[in-house]
Amino acid sequence: MLEEELSQKPPINPLQPEHMDAAAIRRRYGPTLVLWGTVGRKTTFSSATEPQTHQGVNRRIDSLGRTGLVLCPAYEIDELDIPWANAAAFFQTVLYG
Repeated sequence: MLEEELSQKPPINPLQPEHMDAAAIRRRYGPTLVLWGTVGRKTTFSSATEPQTHQGVNRRIDSLGRTGLVLCPAYEIDELDIPWANAAAFFQTVLYG
């Protein structure tokens, strides 16, 4: 059953880094399984500095690859406790490295 599901590239939505080890899931299933999320709203967006956001996003891209990855926050980031500088750092890192 899992092989049939994997052949259709289902996403794990959302993949919350505080509760799931995305790198372990990627090692086990490879890029066949689409990972959605992987960037923590609390750990990355609201608590990190701009450089920490940049490093965290690069670490996810390096460990998970770009194939089979929808790199985005696990939940909304339009709350008052989210510094827009961190959102900008996320987008800049995704686009330009």
